[in-house]
Amino acid sequence: HQGESDAKRQVQSYVDNQDVYDSQVNLPEKIDGKKVKYYSSKGQNSYVVVTIGLILSVALFFFKDRDIKDKIEDRNEQLLEDYPEIVNKLLLYHNAGLSVKSAIEKIVSDKKEYHEMLRYAYEELEISLIQMKSGVSEIKAINNYGKNCGLHCYVKLSGIIEQNIRRGTNAMTVVLENELESSMIEKKNTMLKAGGKISTK
Repeated sequence: HQGESDAKRQVQSYVDNQDVYDSQVNLPEKIDGKKVKYYSSKGQNSYVVVTIGLILSVALFFFKDRDIKDKIEDRNEQLLEDYPEIVNKLLLYHNAGLSVKSAIEKIVSDKKEYHEMLRYAYEELEISLIQMKSGVSEIKAINNYGKNCGLHCYVKLSGIIEQNIRRGTNAMTVVLENELESSMIEKKNTMLKAGGKISTK
């Protein structure tokens, strides 16, 4: 606006003509006989800052949410990958005559010897073993194992072990053999699906 630009020039000219040694300058109240009003740009800037802050907060929330989902998916994939190995080890040590607690102790020991990286299935099993050693019943600790892993197959496995502890029968050998066979088939199908996804990308 021409009138607004002229007014700004006149105000600037007025300021330039003031004493340069003064720490403050009083702005003119009138220009060409007309009363002048002054507005601070600080209010508008603060709105811009708040708006940008809100946008960044929302963006960070969605990025963080996506990161958490990716980590859960990676964890579940690893749990499924290790499941047949866990079942196989339980079957081997059970057939060797070890108790449930001793078998778990041996599996945890094997993990520390052969797996350097974090393996969630073994870490959760170690937590269950620590619970048993601290006075928690074997049934409770095994139930916690299934719940903490969070996948159906591990909940099923904890149920199989619990049943064996309660009944003290040798039926667990047959049940674990069947579970091992079905878990191997499931693992093979999962790998085929993953391979199909990679080939189509």
